[in-house]
Amino acid sequence: MANWCFNIVRFEGDEQALKDVEAFFISMAAKEKMENRGQLPAFSNNVSGGYFFYTDYKDGVLYYETKYCPNIEVLREVADHFKVGFTSDYSEIDLQVFGQATYKHGLLKDISLDPEDFNLFEYDQMENTWLFEGNSYVYDEEILEILLDRKKAASEFIQRKNQCRFVSKGAKHSNRARRKR
Repeated sequence: MANWCFNIVRFEGDEQALKDVEAFFISMAAKEKMENRGQLPAFSNNVSGGYFFYTDYKDGVLYYETKYCPNIEVLREVADHFKVGFTSDYSEIDLQVFGQATYKHGLLKDISLDPEDFNLFEYDQMENTWLFEGNSYVYDEEILEILLDRKKAASEFIQRKNQCRFVSKGAKHSNRARRKR
């Protein structure tokens, strides 16, 4: 039996495109219930799985499950087809899968926890809580969110730092060119 990865997706785009995405997933969910099996978009080129199971689209948010891991590449195909972007939060705690993928303007950014991150906290059976950095938490997902937020912040910092490095290298080159004149 498969471990199920839970996925929550919010699409971004113009109003008509978002209506089309909603209609598409509502139709796909109905087909899933009728056929009693997971679904892939007809336009998908994915041959390695990525089927949508237990699909539900409500209040502008897509909820569904996949086997073992998120189907980010299939979501990218959907986004390209409808010319939208998305943010996908996914988790399969038993397999240490927890992360967030964003897709905007053709750029995919997937930030997820590493297996080592799951060793940073522990369960206290006596207190029936999770312990992390001297604090107690009722749910381990609270800790996972903290760890993921840190990774996202570190990723943004590195990206900004690299942009500054690129800009400063460009400035050095243009200053040298001016000095040579």
